[in-house]
Amino acid sequence: MISYDQQINLQIGAKIKSLRKTSGITQIDLANSMGLSYQQIQKYENGKTKITIERLKQFADIFRIPLETFIKDNVPFDKIFKIKEDTATDASFSFEGLKPDEMSLLKFYRSIKDDRIKEGLLWQLRGIHSNQEKKCK
Repeated sequence: MISYDQQINLQIGAKIKSLRKTSGITQIDLANSMGLSYQQIQKYENGKTKITIERLKQFADIFRIPLETFIKDNVPFDKIFKIKEDTATDASFSFEGLKPDEMSLLKFYRSIKDDRIKEGLLWQLRGIHSNQEKKCK
């Protein structure tokens, strides 16, 4: 029987792995960005190593998600992969059900370093969304 601590490690590891894959990041790239070996990332993803709160915060920052995503209770771990956008009025959305082109859009957006360009893209998308809603009414 798996202990409660092991179950938590497995769930957090599965969240990290899913977020990494959805973001299109390799274990090596993630490890390099955190100053770790890819083997350590594997251990975290497979639930073999307990993760400190400081390390969880580092993962949360890299994936741009709220820290509490990793520690929510009573929600299946495959249902809570959410990100938080600083500029979004709706604070979060689920990765569940995203099509490959939608995941690519997110990956490309996250690769943009200039915050002004990101703001411009969001402004344009909000305008397109607003126009779509007006046409549907």
